[in-house]
Amino acid sequence: MAQLRLPYDRWHKSHRRAEPGDRPCGCGSLENPLYPSSVHGRGSRWRVTYTDEMGTLRRRNHRTWDQAIDCLIDTSRKAAAESPNRRDEPHTVSFYAREMIRRRRLLGLRESTLRQQEGHLRMYILPFAGSRVASSLTRSDSCSFRDYLTTRPQLRSASAVRSTFTTWKSLIHHMNDNEVPLPSNIVSRIKLPPDAILTQPYFTAEKVAEVASTMRHIQPEYEIAVWLAACAGLRLGEVLGLTWGSIDLQSHLLSVTQQVYRGITYPLKTESSYATLPIDSFLSDKLKAHRVLSSRISKDNDWVMTNPRGLPANNSTFGRRWREAVSEANLSPLTRFHKLRHFYISTLGESGCYSIKSVQFFARHKWLSTTLRYINPLTDPEAEKVTLFSSTFDTV
Repeated sequence: MAQLRLPYDRWHKSHRRAEPGDRPCGCGSLENPLYPSSVHGRGSRWRVTYTDEMGTLRRRNHRTWDQAIDCLIDTSRKAAAESPNRRDEPHTVSFYAREMIRRRRLLGLRESTLRQQEGHLRMYILPFAGSRVASSLTRSDSCSFRDYLTTRPQLRSASAVRSTFTTWKSLIHHMNDNEVPLPSNIVSRIKLPPDAILTQPYFTAEKVAEVASTMRHIQPEYEIAVWLAACAGLRLGEVLGLTWGSIDLQSHLLSVTQQVYRGITYPLKTESSYATLPIDSFLSDKLKAHRVLSSRISKDNDWVMTNPRGLPANNSTFGRRWREAVSEANLSPLTRFHKLRHFYISTLGESGCYSIKSVQFFARHKWLSTTLRYINPLTDPEAEKVTLFSSTFDTV
């Protein structure tokens, strides 16, 4: 059952006695004075905190105390309806979803993968079949779930549908491991929508420079993220986790050792992601200029990416600025920050200066096949000319 707590008053401090500098506001009384917090008068006053069916801590703000209490009652009733109270009672899909996430977290599965699966369960799988008894699922339910996903406006691509359906399959396999009697073909041979043909153009050097220039006008502290992704292939979490101690500007070396998501430090994606990369003098110059900008904000901060107040940058805040920069640069609104990493790997692979194994090392990929998918295909293979064999057999 979900764990519930009484509503929390966001507008006022929890203590009931005056501290130096505190002045009571007009919300209380002479007998029971209230002291305003830093968010007094902003947003809804009463916050409800509870643990949802996935075991994730959730918060909702409400304008009045009565609305907050009603939310608590509804959440409690829903949790009681979905939680089995007897050992012989058939478990629901929601029960096995919670168990799957809990066990995978205990096994040390990568946190980013768990967050993605939790999102799939919360937004699509549980609304579709969360209250169903697990043993009642059939193959037609899997087909219906596939059709349900294709009508969701939030899933804008075929790959997003397939990724969500993969979580459904993982949940079904978890049920099989727990001896839930399910049909053997419940998720087999179900056709999913194929990837659409890529119509969005690849990043060019001109477009990278334009996005960087736009970001400089929107948020100067975030411009360096564009160059780190385009010229060093860093993912967003790795950019946010980069420190000045991991950069040697004299030797033009950059060490990738951690990633940050919502202020929390996590290990990198794979063992191959840990590397010390050589960087171009162009990126070194950009980092030097950025360090001068950072020192004006905070001299003691070791983080490379900071917000205007000198604190570590936040994923969601950067995401909003990125969408603004993409819009002003006249790019597709679906252009992801990760496309800059594609530009980095493609530029190295198409230059002819490095072997494909060297490009794999720079890209920090575990598998060579992954690196090959990042390199842009030939725009016109028939226009290419092969002249190598003429010189090879000249002396024969």
